[in-house]
Amino acid sequence: MKSLYLRSSFRRDLAKKSIAYVSTKDAASYRDERLREVVRGRQLSPSTVRREFNTLQHIFEVARTEWGYDNINNPFRGLRIKGTFRPRNRRLKEGELKRLTETAMKSRSPHKFYMALAINLAVYTGMRLQEIFNLEVDDVGLDNRAELEKRRIVIRKSKTDHQTKKQGRTIVMPVAAKFFLMSIWMLAAVHNRYELKLFPMSRNTFKQAWKRIVRRAGITDLTFHDLRHEAASRFDELGLTKAEHDLMMGHANRDMTSRYIHSDLERIQEKLDKPFWPAPGLDDTQLGESSLPLELHRAQIPDRRVPSL
Repeated sequence: MKSLYLRSSFRRDLAKKSIAYVSTKDAASYRDERLREVVRGRQLSPSTVRREFNTLQHIFEVARTEWGYDNINNPFRGLRIKGTFRPRNRRLKEGELKRLTETAMKSRSPHKFYMALAINLAVYTGMRLQEIFNLEVDDVGLDNRAELEKRRIVIRKSKTDHQTKKQGRTIVMPVAAKFFLMSIWMLAAVHNRYELKLFPMSRNTFKQAWKRIVRRAGITDLTFHDLRHEAASRFDELGLTKAEHDLMMGHANRDMTSRYIHSDLERIQEKLDKPFWPAPGLDDTQLGESSLPLELHRAQIPDRRVPSL
């Protein structure tokens, strides 16, 4: 997507100037020109122009910090684009997660388990879509029964790594995700198909499937990114501290002096498991049907066993 923005920018007068001579006035003229532009019969939205600005702004930051242009200013920094700041506060309504999961599971697509898994990962962990798509089998412990039982997810690359100066993070795997992962692994065992990447579909295929699921579930005004906001709200309701919340969400302002070791993740897991466990001392082999959230029903999961490894 960023390459499309760059190609669009390179066709304009702005690209004819040396990077050292691009002024704030030039950047403002580029903004105004793009906001007036009509593509395929529709005027460009402010959010589209904002994404272009973010890419161009990053180029100037790299030029300043890495290419030796120490004395230049970033002409795109601080420029406002009216209409781009519209924060969403859409939360899932009662029963919507159940409908999304059930609709995904009723699909005839071979990817139905993956869609259900992605939806539940977003709601229960707050993972970004790109982080979900980057997951490999090793990252969730599917190739090792002992690792799977620990219920940990290793995120090897995150959007905010360049800000935190730390590569990836490890978070807690939700109970719901574990059941879907076991179902996926059973299917792989049956068909003798094991792949390194956890999600065997393209992002475009996923987005099209997501739109169909939302439509068939009868839900309106819901984006996949809204599920991440839902997770953030649930973390607050479950009593996660700010440091725990930031770790799960991968926020750039998380406390980097905190060393998250096993005991810290255990505390997070205890808080996240509260809605799932009816009584202390139970493990997932004793988890009763009524103890699962509404989104998970026994009839929807073909097999809860993990194949012997």
